Amino acid sequence: MPRTASFLQVKQKIKEIAKVEEDRQTLLHNDVTVADDNAEVRDVVWEPYGFLQLRIAPLPGNPRFEIVAKSQNREDGTIKVKETQSVDHLRNKIATRWRIFPPTNITLLRLAHEMEDGRLLSDYLICKGIVCFSFSYSCSILDHKPCRILHHKPWRSNCQLNQNQNQSQETSTL
Repeated sequence: MPRTASFLQVKQKIKEIAKVEEDRQTLLHNDVTVADDNAEVRDVVWEPYGFLQLRIAPLPGNPRFEIVAKSQNREDGTIKVKETQSVDHLRNKIATRWRIFPPTNITLLRLAHEMEDGRLLSDYLICKGIVCFSFSYSCSILDHKPCRILHHKPWRSNCQLNQNQNQSQETSTL
C-alpha cells in the first residue's frame, strides 16, 4: 500500500486478501490503536519502513462456520470450525475426513504461511468461507525409503532420517 493510503483503504485491502470485515479489524502502531480510519498512513507511521499491527475481534458468540480444505489430490472439503479452535483440532478433523494418519503428516497453509500447532485459527485470520491448503506426507522409516510425496510441497522432499543417513554415508566415504 502506498503511504498516502488511508487506514480505511488498508482495512479494505486486508478484507480483500484475508476475508475479514473492516469492523472486526483494529490497526495499531507502536501498540497504540489508530482511531481515525480516514487518516493517511504517512501521518501516523513516520518511518519509511514502519509497520502496523492487526488485531481481529472474534465473532460474537463464537459461532461455527464452514471453511474449505483444499488439496491437490483430494476433493475439496468443507469443514465446520470455530475461530477459537486450535490448528491441531483442524488438522485432526482433516485427517479424520480424508483418512490420513497420523495427523502430523498433514501440513496446513493459510496465506502462504505454515500454520503451527498450538495456535488458534483466529491467529491465521480463519473466517467463514476461506480456503485452507492441506499437504500430507507418508514416510516409511522402517523400510528406510525416502518420503513419498502425496501432495506437492516443493521445499521438503526427503525424510529427515534419510537426510541423516545420506550425510553419514558421505562422511564415511571420505
